[in-house]
Amino acid sequence: MAEWLREYVWNKLLAKWNTDEWKKKSEQAKANHASSKGGSLHTGGSISFAAHKLRLEKERGRYMSHAEIFEETHKKKKKDDYHKRVEEWQQTQPHSTQPTPDDMASLWTDATSGVNKGRVYGLGVRRPTGHPKPLLVDSSSSQNSEQIEDMRKEICDLKQQLDSQFGTFVKM
Repeated sequence: MAEWLREYVWNKLLAKWNTDEWKKKSEQAKANHASSKGGSLHTGGSISFAAHKLRLEKERGRYMSHAEIFEETHKKKKKDDYHKRVEEWQQTQPHSTQPTPDDMASLWTDATSGVNKGRVYGLGVRRPTGHPKPLLVDSSSSQNSEQIEDMRKEICDLKQQLDSQFGTFVKM
């Protein structure tokens, strides 16, 4: 027992750890951890995602994407299957072709052993094949640009309404 832990707390922990329910959960967790299905181990410690991002951007002298930070803070159980798949994909394409966000999402899905309970590890919800909207929307798409412009106009209109009702706010 740890010195800082009170005896009655330790006894309660022991009682809980000795229940069949707890033992069953523990065995399932061990099996999940040892799974050859893929996944990764979090290697970032207690440092926040934002702190990792700042450190890596400073080290590399450039903007780091969410995917790059995730990759840096997680150690793959399987040896970098995603990068192998990207390299293989690039070898089948013309020299200057870059994968689209949907290509990258598909390669990631394959590398992480596919969809499990409607989700892809590290990617979130995976839409079914043939879904009218792509999984990842390219920010340069015209539909996305139109939506952004509509939101900007709506924000402008709302600001004007506020200004007319309450006068111009002073920025602090």
